[in-house]
Amino acid sequence: MTKRNFASFIENVFDECVFNNIIHTINIRELYEEYFHKEYSEGELRKVRNLLDEKAEKFLKIGLPRPIYRSITDPNTYITWMHTKYFDYSDVESPSPNFISILNWINECDGNDFLLACSAYFYVIGCNLIFITDQPHDGGIDLIALHSKIPEIPILFFAQAKTGLNHHLSREIFLQELGKVRSLPQKTKYLEYIQSLDKRTNGYSLSYVFLTNQNINDNTYKEASYSEAVLLSKMQIAFVISNELDLEFVKNVGKKIKEARNSTLFEADLTLNIATKFKQAMKEN
Repeated sequence: MTKRNFASFIENVFDECVFNNIIHTINIRELYEEYFHKEYSEGELRKVRNLLDEKAEKFLKIGLPRPIYRSITDPNTYITWMHTKYFDYSDVESPSPNFISILNWINECDGNDFLLACSAYFYVIGCNLIFITDQPHDGGIDLIALHSKIPEIPILFFAQAKTGLNHHLSREIFLQELGKVRSLPQKTKYLEYIQSLDKRTNGYSLSYVFLTNQNINDNTYKEASYSEAVLLSKMQIAFVISNELDLEFVKNVGKKIKEARNSTLFEADLTLNIATKFKQAMKEN
């Protein structure tokens, strides 16, 4: 049995059993025999359990709850984060029931719809100014957002939204996109972005953020830590949004944004503050 077979099996377990609202327990021995069409050996099962635990631990490193824990009664049984006793194992609450539906939607978003997901993310973390800036081949970025809940230290986010990356954001694509945003201060686009913001602020702490509706390789996360940039995968985005909003609400805000522009798409507009659309919808809700 090769390591590649094991890796594929682990991905299948997470895709089919963890990322849904239905399955609360997983029996690795049964899934192994079904997937590989052969009886297990204890050595192979031990290796699979270790790989599952390694993958689960990675969720903690990116600010997400660990999705599975081994049962205390059976080493081949795992409880998922939808289990009624999940808190007893993790000491943290399960993700919101909205998490899976928002995650599935983000996963299916095209490049334009993903701008709405990114806007929702920035709204939930407290940004009071959010503008879509995405234009084809303009050499700019996709969104800018300003978080000024602490007036003395406002944070300006320059965000790139990436979709359709064959399941993973690679280190090479990340570095290519990072080069684009770092060159912005030398372009006229940068002045347009700054002029759209609140003039009462006393400067900005600039943060580069890369959001994707796919997964992110370990090497890409490591590169981001060296590059002083923030990477957000589909799971991180969905988790944050689902803590405050449900999918129907987000889509309804998206509809109102398009109506405000009389458009079928989310388009660049430095006069339309997306945060106000979310705030208005919250009041009406």
